[in-house]
Amino acid sequence: MSANSTRKLDLGSGGSPAFLDGFSITFVVLEGAIEGTEFPLDKQRCVMGRADDADWTFEDDAVSKHHAAIEVGAKAIRVVDLGSTNGTFVNGEQIASPTDLKHGDQIQVGDVRLQCLIEARAKGPRTFEIS
Repeated sequence: MSANSTRKLDLGSGGSPAFLDGFSITFVVLEGAIEGTEFPLDKQRCVMGRADDADWTFEDDAVSKHHAAIEVGAKAIRVVDLGSTNGTFVNGEQIASPTDLKHGDQIQVGDVRLQCLIEARAKGPRTFEIS
């Protein structure tokens, strides 16, 4: 891959992306009015904001109506700022472009801080019939 090329994240088309089949993803509010609230990620794209049509709604004046989105692809999860007034932060750093997340990363939107928890889904034991 050349220095000027861009890696595209395959978000697939419809249905549950493969990443969600193998992993359970939850965001836990660490700071904010709804501290302790958990948001399980169960679809390809969730929008955070103050608007009534946001998937995750935060009553915080520092959060834009459509502040940021969490997007899930075939092999990754990322956060995208949606042109918010106060910016979106990952681990204390303001993001300027879509940013991949890993287990334990923290996202800040307004006065709300969330932690990303990514856990492998348990698979049942393999069984074989030997004759």
